[in-house]
Amino acid sequence: MIREVLRLRRAEQLLRADNEELAVARDDYAELYDLAPLPLLTLGAHATIRSANLATAELFERERTWLLGRSFRLLFHALDRATLTSCLNAPGTSSSCTARLILPDDGLAFTGISRRFSLRRAGILHVALQDLRQQLGAAPTAAAARRVLLVEDDLETSEAMQEMLERHGYGVVSADSVGSAVSVDLEGVDAIVSDIRLPDGLGTDLVRQLKRERDVPAIAFSGLASRSDVERAKQAGFDLFLSKPVDFTRLLTELATLLETRTARTAAPTP
Repeated sequence: MIREVLRLRRAEQLLRADNEELAVARDDYAELYDLAPLPLLTLGAHATIRSANLATAELFERERTWLLGRSFRLLFHALDRATLTSCLNAPGTSSSCTARLILPDDGLAFTGISRRFSLRRAGILHVALQDLRQQLGAAPTAAAARRVLLVEDDLETSEAMQEMLERHGYGVVSADSVGSAVSVDLEGVDAIVSDIRLPDGLGTDLVRQLKRERDVPAIAFSGLASRSDVERAKQAGFDLFLSKPVDFTRLLTELATLLETRTARTAAPTP
């Protein structure tokens, strides 16, 4: 009997210790989550916001209860929601992308989104937001004095891409058709970024014509991205093919790389 009582007391002591450790761990997690300097959110089914930390509430100038139950996608510009959905649903444990967050004053801010699947709960996503406005204020070296011919007939898409390029220090010449693009003086253009399907022709025909005049780096983008579409674009003279919706982060990275490679090749001494 005494032995049984001692065993029960020992079990109670262990349980009490475990509960105390669990409470400490829970409090530490809550403090780390709530007081983290970056906005952090937890998303459930259909990207519904389940929880958000204090930095997120401060970003939106709202109580956290305002965020709970809302669709995470609706916090971003309509043109970027397809990119955001691809990022959230991408295979692998984690992914990242860039999209324009709608601010409390209805302004927009380019924001980096990092997503990681929960390791313990199926269907749960943990998301961190990074404000890119300060980074975008300074033009990277590859963009200094660079001008891009942007060919896109959809006005909203064209404006969004132009804003993104200009924020990174590029000068942008916009055209909405093959006809308007061929009238641009290519002597002042360092790269071409063009949609494939335009109102009066194809971007593949356009880049063939333009590259006969001046061989500059060219990036194609299109909603049709089969292997044959990509191959035709590269045969026409495009250096890279991106599928729609365009991932702004990748576009900027690839554009900078193409320009740096072209500059280095031009500067190399002739043997």
